[in-house]
Amino acid sequence: MKEIVVAISRKELKALGACAESLVLYEEVKKLAGRGNRPLRLVWSPLSYVWFAKKHPSFCGWAIERGLLTQWSLTGANLNGADLYGANLARADLSYAYLSYAYLSGADLTGADLTGAKLLGADLTGALLSGALLSYANLSGADLLGAYYPYGSLPAGWRRGEDGRLVNE
Repeated sequence: MKEIVVAISRKELKALGACAESLVLYEEVKKLAGRGNRPLRLVWSPLSYVWFAKKHPSFCGWAIERGLLTQWSLTGANLNGADLYGANLARADLSYAYLSYAYLSGADLTGADLTGAKLLGADLTGALLSGALLSYANLSGADLLGAYYPYGSLPAGWRRGEDGRLVNE
């Protein structure tokens, strides 16, 4: 499995404009890691990316946008049945990923590449899908109620409401 080690200092976070909540999280993680006054060192892998996107979606998105952390490709990843409720997977490469019966309710998948993804029976209620690429994705039995998908081809059985959210036909 691919992974990298990332060193992050409090000074670096402050210089990038981290919010108070993020600084508290940083200190908690640093304490758990036994780093004392030294910068936090993280083993950053696709698995840690998915965990962080789920557990701390706002901070994860912020850290990736500022280049502090790498957004891993999750092409072909097996995330069947994963609980990704509210995860920040904006612009994630989930092409050909296995997401059958995954719980993606409220997840931010804005601009995500879901080309060829297997989303059979997945719960995407209230997910943000604006700009997501869904070509060849298998959405059989997926629940898309209230998902925000303002443009693009619609899966069978779904229509777009006036607000861009999907509703059953």
